[in-house]
Amino acid sequence: MLIVKSIINTVLESRTYILEVSRTEFWIVDPGDIEQIMETAGDGKVLKGILLTHIHYDHIYGLPALIRIFPGAIIYTNEAGVEALASAKLNLSKYHDKPIIYSGKNIKVVREEDSITLLDGINAKVIETPGHSPTCITYLIGSYVFSGDSYIPGYNVVTNLPNGNKKEADKSKALIIRLAESRILCPGHLEKVTLAKKETII
Repeated sequence: MLIVKSIINTVLESRTYILEVSRTEFWIVDPGDIEQIMETAGDGKVLKGILLTHIHYDHIYGLPALIRIFPGAIIYTNEAGVEALASAKLNLSKYHDKPIIYSGKNIKVVREEDSITLLDGINAKVIETPGHSPTCITYLIGSYVFSGDSYIPGYNVVTNLPNGNKKEADKSKALIIRLAESRILCPGHLEKVTLAKKETII
C-alpha cells in the first residue's frame, strides 16, 4: 500500500514527498531538507529511487546528501534533466551558497509514457510537462499526481526562468488538470489538493 507524506522545505517552501511502498523501502519526489527527510522516513528503511519533477535548486538541493546516505538509489529525470543536473547555471544553484553539479552514473533517463516500478503493483507513469522548464515531468502514481511546478493551483506557471515557455506551460497545465480530476494533486509548493472538490485542501 502506498503512503504519501509531505515535507515543507526551508528553501522557498518547496515540497518533498516521501512515498512509503513497504515497511523497508521508500521513494522520494524532489529531495529538499535532508534532516526532515530522514526523520520522516524513519530508521531502517532503504531509499530505492528519487523522482525529480524538474531540475531547479529548490527541488534538488537535498540530492547530494541523500545519495551519500543511499548510494544505490536511482535518480529519474529526462534528457534535459541530465544536462541541468550537471550545470549550476541551468539548475539555478549558482545563485545559492552550495552550487550543485551532479553527473553520477545512477541517473536513469525516462521519457513520455515510461513506467517506473516502485514495488510490485505500484508504478509511476511518466508524463512530460514542459513549460516551466524543459526538465519538467509529472508522475501519475495510483490516485496521486505529482506535478512539481508545472501546475500549482491558484498560481500562474512561472515561465520567465531559463528555457521557460509559456505556450508549453499552458498546454501542460491543462493536461495536468485533466489528469488530476478525481485524483490527489501533489504540487511542488502548497498543500495536496483534490481538484474534484474545487481544490479543497486535504
